[in-house]
Amino acid sequence: MSMNRRRFLTISAAFAATPALAQSQSWQGRAFGAEVAIRLSGPDEAVQVALYQARKIVRQMEQRFSLFRPTSELVRLNRQGHLRPSAPFRALFGLADTAHRITGGCSTRQCSRCGRPWPWAVIRRRHLP
Repeated sequence: MSMNRRRFLTISAAFAATPALAQSQSWQGRAFGAEVAIRLSGPDEAVQVALYQARKIVRQMEQRFSLFRPTSELVRLNRQGHLRPSAPFRALFGLADTAHRITGGCSTRQCSRCGRPWPWAVIRRRHLP
């Protein structure tokens, strides 16, 4: 495609207008035992919505999978040896099983902090269809 004057002006105008619409917002906090930061740029309203959604997802993942929250599903599983898992937690275990099979066992379903395999067979046998 050749660059004519009209196309050049259209592209230039788009680039010139974009910074005026873009806003940068960030959030800093802790997740999974570490300091984290999220920084987004774009139209103000879209950035606010996306930042809110990102923080919501981080909170949800912490509630399910964090080793640093005593009430997380993962900590309860390790502590009790059984669990009635949420759908996302079951999906995670499904992915772990797939990774274990695909890698010929190089990827394990082991919780590195507790040093033992997750009792996936217990979850599957007791709580999954």
